[in-house]
Amino acid sequence: MFNCKKDGGKLAKLYQPYKYETFERTGDLYSLFYERGTSLLNENGILCYITSNKSMRANYGASTRQFFSEKTYPLLLIDFGNIQVFDTATVDTNILILQNKPKARIYDNKETFAVRINNDFNLYEHSLQEYILKNRYILPTLSQNSWVVGERDIYNIKEIIEQQGVPLWKWVTINYGLKTGLNDAFIINSDLKNKLIEEDEKSRELLKPILRGKDISAWYPKFAELWLVNSHNGIKSKDIQRINVKKDYPSIYNWFLNFKVKMSKRSDQGDDWTNLRNCAYLLDFEKPKIIFVELSKYLPFIYDKYGEFYADKTCFIITGKHLQYLTCFLNSKLYKFCFSDNFSELQGGTRVQSKIFFEQIPVKKITDKIELPFAKILDYLVAFKKEGSTEPSDQLVFIYFEQIANALIYELYFKAEFVKLDFEVAKYVNDLPELDSNNNESIILQLRRAYIKAHEQNSPIRNAVENMTSIPQINLINNSVTI
Repeated sequence: MFNCKKDGGKLAKLYQPYKYETFERTGDLYSLFYERGTSLLNENGILCYITSNKSMRANYGASTRQFFSEKTYPLLLIDFGNIQVFDTATVDTNILILQNKPKARIYDNKETFAVRINNDFNLYEHSLQEYILKNRYILPTLSQNSWVVGERDIYNIKEIIEQQGVPLWKWVTINYGLKTGLNDAFIINSDLKNKLIEEDEKSRELLKPILRGKDISAWYPKFAELWLVNSHNGIKSKDIQRINVKKDYPSIYNWFLNFKVKMSKRSDQGDDWTNLRNCAYLLDFEKPKIIFVELSKYLPFIYDKYGEFYADKTCFIITGKHLQYLTCFLNSKLYKFCFSDNFSELQGGTRVQSKIFFEQIPVKKITDKIELPFAKILDYLVAFKKEGSTEPSDQLVFIYFEQIANALIYELYFKAEFVKLDFEVAKYVNDLPELDSNNNESIILQLRRAYIKAHEQNSPIRNAVENMTSIPQINLINNSVTI
């Protein structure tokens, strides 16, 4: 396939003037072939192409998917996954059969059948037609969002989960991390932080712990002892004034003088060269929030309960209600199973959790009461990571509490199955002890005691954790998610 951004964007410059609806400067040329082929069809004409499957999920394919959903009737989508169809080309392939849609019927839809070809299918030994008829299913309403084709059993689980949810953008706020324009000046290590404070105690007011994408791990970060010089530009809507570094923070100003030329030339500076750019949600960094990284293979999410950390441009932050439950959901096997394919995949299995697709993820909304057991288990998991115990027995305790967090998510989404089999777990988690930092007993000892209570021989929690895989959907999810 011909990528428009190769050779210095030569193809992009060549085709941009033709105003194709599917044109993307970072896209592939085959999208334009789809559009041109459709325009050549008669009113009910049918088109079939075999192409790369990347545009079904990649960001650059959004305009192509929108074109298909608005201007055509997609009839059949066959995704060959990682099966290599061509002997001389290494490319993940799909076959799309579509019908031309009359302009007057832009809101019309027809059933779209989809099938994913598994590794057990041999192109030379099996009938593709019979396989499709046996394994196809109906893909629901299509849009510019990612088109995910999975095995039929897997897809049915995803459909069950999606039907219970509400898109995240409707009930939480998702924002980008801070863009400094020059990290060398605005992000400093602990030695320099201490030096600036020693020179001028007032400097402490502007120095905030900051996380990068590489610091994000599930539940609690691996803090690299880096600090943001938060010389912000003020927030007019909140009546917060611009920081005057030269006047009020001489030690920091002297540090900035080392970078004055570069800082003055950056395009995203504030009102003064010493200030960060405007950020209307700057105060959100000091609220309870979830922080996650855009590029990741493992899809980790941390919960910042006390608004302790800022985050750089490689991260996103989530603010709003029921964040403790949401952290458990996003770190769960169910989330990875159902939604990792919503994001484009880079070499090595890294996923791109771009905001445009992430905010569309449908998640079940809950009440304050339902969140209580999630909050307790999350406190346990965050405390474990924060304590940093390397005792092998403590690692087993941590894994067990992660299993409980997964059980809580499964119970929420497969409630009828849990009740039928007497696997309810949430109401028993509420009986576990709260962590008490004022207790003479260390946090680690408190966590060990909570584990003993949750792992007793006749504990309903243990019964649920050990036996919930007897529910077929959960067994499939647990066996499919290895990260």
